[in-house]
Amino acid sequence: MDDTPIDVAYDSVITLRHVVTGGYLHSHQIPYPRSQDDDIHHQVSLLMHVGDDEDNFWTIRTVKFAESPENTKESQELQESQELQESLDWIYDGALIHLEHFKTERSLHSNVTVAPISDGEFQKEVSARLFEGFLDTTDLWNVEIAESDKSDPESSERLRAINTKFRLYNHETRCYLFSHFIKLPAWGSDEIEVTCATNANYQNSLWYIETNSHPDLPEDAEMVNYKTIGFFRKFYETIVAMWEYRNERYSYASTSRSPLSWLFLNDGVSFWEDKYEERQIYLFGNPFVWYTSTLAVFGFVAAKLGIMILEKRRISNFSTAKAKHFESWAGILFTGWLLHYLPYLLGYGPPHLHYYFPSLYFAILLIGIGFDLLTERLTYKNRIIIATIFLAASIYVFTLFSPITYGGPWTRSECNRVKLLNSWKYNCDLYDKNYIEEKEEIIEIDYENSPGSYYTKSPAFLTQVVEAETTYTTQGMELW
Repeated sequence: MDDTPIDVAYDSVITLRHVVTGGYLHSHQIPYPRSQDDDIHHQVSLLMHVGDDEDNFWTIRTVKFAESPENTKESQELQESQELQESLDWIYDGALIHLEHFKTERSLHSNVTVAPISDGEFQKEVSARLFEGFLDTTDLWNVEIAESDKSDPESSERLRAINTKFRLYNHETRCYLFSHFIKLPAWGSDEIEVTCATNANYQNSLWYIETNSHPDLPEDAEMVNYKTIGFFRKFYETIVAMWEYRNERYSYASTSRSPLSWLFLNDGVSFWEDKYEERQIYLFGNPFVWYTSTLAVFGFVAAKLGIMILEKRRISNFSTAKAKHFESWAGILFTGWLLHYLPYLLGYGPPHLHYYFPSLYFAILLIGIGFDLLTERLTYKNRIIIATIFLAASIYVFTLFSPITYGGPWTRSECNRVKLLNSWKYNCDLYDKNYIEEKEEIIEIDYENSPGSYYTKSPAFLTQVVEAETTYTTQGMELW
């Protein structure tokens, strides 16, 4: 990420990021299903998006109430309480703000409507409301600074990009802007739900400003970026994030049909899709190595049963030192595989695919024992040739599926060509027929139509998405 100005003022254009999930506060021109005929309230969600997206931009506005018969007495009092702040540039702890979606010019809003997915009256819906020139108290949010960077004392007193973590408290509904790892259904593009929670978990209601821009900041304004951290710190934070993710989403994560399906790689787990850049990340395995490891497990069981039957009938003797050596090592690896796999086979825990990975490790090692047994009588040269062919085949199959492993570019024809099973649910329709190279463009904003708001650097957008027949332009940040 490029450096961003650290000072946040009223009329700054920002991206707001959730601390726990890492998602960006996001809105688009789609209403919630309950109000398909009502274009007043648009969806608000978290977008787990690598890179910028113009739907992630929000403008921090001061609170101004237009003359309207619908203004309440409480609104008038709030307006008077903000008169002193209007002369201030910076946004201090306790400030009352109005967040305006940059693209749709709608207000971040909460009301008494129950959240679309989460159960319980304490979870209220958050939307982007068309306010038509005036605000009410449901559009107002108090800034509560919660954590700051010790090396930046000012970040404990006022909003500073990256260094200040804060909570947003809705003045009317008495709840905090909140999110977790629960996803919206297909109508919500599988994005993460955002709610306003009255009994909000502290960590899940923390936010910070990642990018910031303002037309009045000088060219030599102080800049900030994420601090560089060492390997062990990264490792620790990764473990903590994985643990929090598991605890938060334990009963909501994508599951397989049953642990038996793990043996045959019947399905994977979809982690992330970006329909604009035509990329996705799908938790999967190398089918060639996976199926070979399963064959090694079944081969050991069959061989062990065969040996027991032959020895019982005294047909053959397998008590030689070499036979015992192979049997003991194969038995150890098989026991490791079974001990990691059996608890889930017996129903202890949900059938998430990644829970099979420790067993898979032992199964892959078992391939080596099987290779030694099957090639024992071959010459050293022939064994090397077979091992090389196996290794080359493994690498080749890995390259075939690498686009969904690392979120790389792909084409629909290549995707369909390697989709051997219908149960593999990675989305080939996501890709255009021919891959379109994405291009970085600069967004230019019309200041007359959007005073006090700009963002100088644009994300990379595809020039055209053929399937949706949608053309993306940059003038005025218009998407449709």
